[in-house]
Amino acid sequence: MVKSRWEGTQLINFSPLIYADGVENIAIRGHGILDGHGKPWWDDWTKLQNEYKQNKTRDTKWQKEFLRLNNVTELVSLFYDDHSGDHRDKVLHINTAFLRPPFIHPINSKNIVIQDVTVRNSPFWNIHPVYCENITITGVTIEAPNGSPNTDGLDPDSCKNVFISNVKFNVRDDCIAIKSGIDLQGRQIGKPTENVVIKNCTMTRGHGGVAIGSDMSGGVRNVTVTDCHFVGTLYGIYIKSKRGRGGVVEDIHISDITMKNIHDTGIFLDLFYTNTIAHANQTEITTRLPFTDSTPVFRNININRVSGTANQSTIIQGLPESLIENVTLEDINIVAKRGLDAIHVKNLKLNQFTHNSP
Repeated sequence: MVKSRWEGTQLINFSPLIYADGVENIAIRGHGILDGHGKPWWDDWTKLQNEYKQNKTRDTKWQKEFLRLNNVTELVSLFYDDHSGDHRDKVLHINTAFLRPPFIHPINSKNIVIQDVTVRNSPFWNIHPVYCENITITGVTIEAPNGSPNTDGLDPDSCKNVFISNVKFNVRDDCIAIKSGIDLQGRQIGKPTENVVIKNCTMTRGHGGVAIGSDMSGGVRNVTVTDCHFVGTLYGIYIKSKRGRGGVVEDIHISDITMKNIHDTGIFLDLFYTNTIAHANQTEITTRLPFTDSTPVFRNININRVSGTANQSTIIQGLPESLIENVTLEDINIVAKRGLDAIHVKNLKLNQFTHNSP
């Protein structure tokens, strides 16, 4: 059992296969395969959910150790900080002491290089650096098969100076998800992810091609994404948060992106995450709540030269109390059934924004 951050919350959890805490100068290089053999974890996770629905609980040595090392009441309160009640899966896992570990998980470390290897079959997220500086990930292939839940590809989390290039993703959740902690604890720790460059990556299948959030309570800033290709993902560019998170996402620059067969939306800026406007009632859409430190903020987002095919080109949906500010969409040509839907936005600039029906 080691120090970890699991979906945005600090705790003690099962050790990843490759783990470092407070280490400098780490390199994982070569043309071999790192295989996490995650299927037993995925199968047990599914079995656990079914048992929980039947009001069954377990009492293994692993549950006992997890409960000994963690204050479960405190963790549940953190997960419910926004009072939305939509963290049922996390509470399920905590109550039954079964949080799958990521595969490669450096914490509080510096000068990290991962190069040319293939990483596959992680029990949970594949590569998850937390509180790290000076990270280079290049030439890597990250894979997860059908039926592997929550197998994000690469999640820089409260990290600084991150360079990602020539990485190929075929996973079952977000390919790249930039994070910085969740809700109250994430805001208290207050470590943003900043200075991130993502270049020449290919995403085939997955949830978001490049996502920011939804665990972004410590803030995300200075992110550049360029020359990337998304094929068959659910979303393309996906910046997501919700009431209760807090944190600021700002100074995001995205350019030269091609998309093919995006199943949902090509460009999605969403402050109604997990309760999108399509499913929200009119009161939720129009009611302005007080602006507090738990109100998320998106601003200064520039997206240029994006082309491809999707079900919908673009959705921008801010909150009544937190408008998404200063968004520029230039030279956007996404063939889609629907074009642009925007609500609660300030200073939206469109230049050569083209929508063609398929």
